[in-house]
Amino acid sequence: MQFKAKVKDLSHKGLGVVEHPDGMIYFVRGVWPGDYGRFEEITSTKHYGEARLVELLRSSVDRVEPLCPHQGTGINKCGGCPWMIADYASQLAAKQKRVGDTLSRFGVISETERSNIIEEIWKAADALGYRNRAQLKTDGKVVGFVSEGPKQIVPIDDCPILTRRAGEMLSWLIKQLPNDQWRPPENKVWNFIEIDEQSDPSTIVLNKRQSFKQPNDVANDLMRKWLTSKLDGLNKDCSVMELFAGSGNFTEVLAQAGFNKVLAIEAVESSVHMLKEAKLPGVSVLKMDLFRPKLWKKIHRSFWDAKVVFLDPPRDGFKNFAQFLGKCRQLEYILYISCNLDTFARDALKIGNLGFKIKEVVPLDQCPHTPHIEILSVFTRSEIK
Repeated sequence: MQFKAKVKDLSHKGLGVVEHPDGMIYFVRGVWPGDYGRFEEITSTKHYGEARLVELLRSSVDRVEPLCPHQGTGINKCGGCPWMIADYASQLAAKQKRVGDTLSRFGVISETERSNIIEEIWKAADALGYRNRAQLKTDGKVVGFVSEGPKQIVPIDDCPILTRRAGEMLSWLIKQLPNDQWRPPENKVWNFIEIDEQSDPSTIVLNKRQSFKQPNDVANDLMRKWLTSKLDGLNKDCSVMELFAGSGNFTEVLAQAGFNKVLAIEAVESSVHMLKEAKLPGVSVLKMDLFRPKLWKKIHRSFWDAKVVFLDPPRDGFKNFAQFLGKCRQLEYILYISCNLDTFARDALKIGNLGFKIKEVVPLDQCPHTPHIEILSVFTRSEIK
């Protein structure tokens, strides 16, 4: 079934929203608000469906030609950077709107609070050449990313969002092809290779995941400066708990702020090792899986009196956060950095139900040309003196 329609909005996942003449809503990849085209239904349920763009009849005023030949949907397209079809200003506007819409939809803030609580999105210093790491797939014959449609490796010869050093590593990998040592076993379709700013040929190991790191160094510096500013003026004698500490990117900021008693909690062994090796002043390190409440007993009772909790959880957020906060007897200040707007909104609603008020939300565009938004937020129970 084909039909003509105008793209009227973007979904919370960044897909185009089009309405069939009979009222059915469809979600479409590779389109932007204002586009008008002919679409074809792929799947549908009782209330909504998925469609594909068959022909673009009239382009949105915000549509631009993608700067990467591999960008797009379907076969032989890498599936990354889906928003590269739109000019950067309209990408930022879409992200700003999405933050307000999502927090209002979840009931975290009211419509009238949006302008007072949500700051204007911090744009990226560079929309290209920003990504310091990537996971590439290889079958020994090609190196590339996985297509958005049929799951196959799309060979690439360049990636404009990679930093210069990461791009050099990509070029080196391509020059090694064909490579029989990179061929996957019979039960797998491909192997993966992770590269970053520190990679060189001697460090290449198949199917080895690296410790988590923020993918944009400039954006990471902004997040660290934001955290420093929020810690300024707080009583440095109070206890602080850092949840999902990783390898210490933000733990270092807490230590530099001068807190005397910081508990950094992390589950990944390699990251815990890096944290301990750093020997940050005032910081104790605890290896623990926060998603298992039965293990919380490992936290010394003195830290349950912490007045400050900082967290930067994985994309799933911290679904047990309300239960965790219920054990914090004197908590007054929560700093929450999130890489997933939906799980942040879920957690923020629970935080609010416990008597904390959301004071500030700063959207940060860490990954241009994608729907991704980084959220920096502050919750308080009362003013900290």
